Amino acid sequence: MIKRWLILITLGLFFFMVIIDGTIVVVAVPTIASALAVSPSQVNLLLTVYLTTISVCLLFFGQLADQYGRTRLFIWGTYLFLIGSGLAGFGVNFQLILAARVVQAVGASMTMATSYAIVADVFPPAILGRALGIESIFISAGALAGPGIGGLILSQLPWGYIFWVNLPIGIVCLLVEWAVFPRTHAPSGKGGVDGRGFLQLIVIGGLSLLIQINKQPLFTGILVILIGSCAYWFWRHERQIDQAMLDTRLFSNQRFSRNLAASFLNYVAAYFFTLLAPIYLQLMLRLPVALSGYLLMLTPLVSLAANPVAGVLSDRFDRQRLMRIGLLMLVLTNVAFALLPHQTTTWPFVIVSVAFAVGTALFTNPNSVVLMQSVDATMRGQVGAATSLARQLGMSIGSAVAGLVFYQTLGIVSPHTTAVHAAPQALFVAQGVSFMLAAALFFIAVMLLRKKVENAKRTG
Repeated sequence: MIKRWLILITLGLFFFMVIIDGTIVVVAVPTIASALAVSPSQVNLLLTVYLTTISVCLLFFGQLADQYGRTRLFIWGTYLFLIGSGLAGFGVNFQLILAARVVQAVGASMTMATSYAIVADVFPPAILGRALGIESIFISAGALAGPGIGGLILSQLPWGYIFWVNLPIGIVCLLVEWAVFPRTHAPSGKGGVDGRGFLQLIVIGGLSLLIQINKQPLFTGILVILIGSCAYWFWRHERQIDQAMLDTRLFSNQRFSRNLAASFLNYVAAYFFTLLAPIYLQLMLRLPVALSGYLLMLTPLVSLAANPVAGVLSDRFDRQRLMRIGLLMLVLTNVAFALLPHQTTTWPFVIVSVAFAVGTALFTNPNSVVLMQSVDATMRGQVGAATSLARQLGMSIGSAVAGLVFYQTLGIVSPHTTAVHAAPQALFVAQGVSFMLAAALFFIAVMLLRKKVENAKRTG
């Protein structure tokens, strides 16, 4: 029993670390840009490249793990993640950091693709839900804690340590992996992998990165159309082959598809807060990095308490209702973020951040349970991969869209200036437009779940 929980804690801790690295760069954008003499928008590529690479690789490594062993792939992923972290921390030049982030992301994808399956291998069905619930606490906290932890590190150490902090934690995880992780059955390696589908995902990922790099709205529209076309191409391919990375039959299940779509929209919209909250604190309120870090830690700290409570509520009350309440809270908090004043007071930010954390917990915990219970037990591995992919794609697209909307709006309101030198009123307008868009995305997610309930009542 102790061995099981040690494995779970190690998986959760590594998941926490991997997800944090998708957000920790946000608060360091001004510092890295100044140190490397590049623009803040270029530094944002360190975030987008990491998230996009994970998204591209996730399904492929999930399939590869079934052929060559889940624990083996997880350990390989740990090595790559630590190598990438070490190289990124040296900060020799921007190109090296960018390449190191790709290495990090490939390793992170290997671990994320196998984590849920390892939990299912280790825990019996009677307590599997509890184990997945505990792992979700690490995931939710990691998704929100990056900027706060990054701010605390930057207040005491050079910026390279936002990557090097992974090394001691990762080495401890690696020792546990070698000592106690289950050794799966000898893999056959005969099932085959979907190389063509993986190539299609790489093309989609490359087009997504171009959206982040380009500054022309017309070209962005063309890229979005190309991504949609490639996604359709990928979907048709997955439906036609036997060794598909993604079983498209899952999406004929309305309960699964609507909740997954709502989850995707949640992660897209939530990333507006992750990207823009540090800008609000540092550039609008002019707070020191250390104080900004403390304030940004408030949301993940509240999440640590809110997630277990939300888990208990989801076992006792209607999950669909809880999810809608959580999403409506997120709609209201994003409207509030859009209207936050740009004076020196911080208490409005504190109140809204707490409400944001509670709303997130009320949605994500019941949604995870619904997704896992929406299909037969034999397809839960596919559900885990699809859920992770929705999260990573949502974070990646949310990062790109939030940055695009914010900086494009700022360019219209205050042309020929950067965010660092823009007037507070111009930043306030750009923030308002961005968060109102996030509120609209959360509201669409509410309507998706509401439509599902209405359909269920009609058929009942």
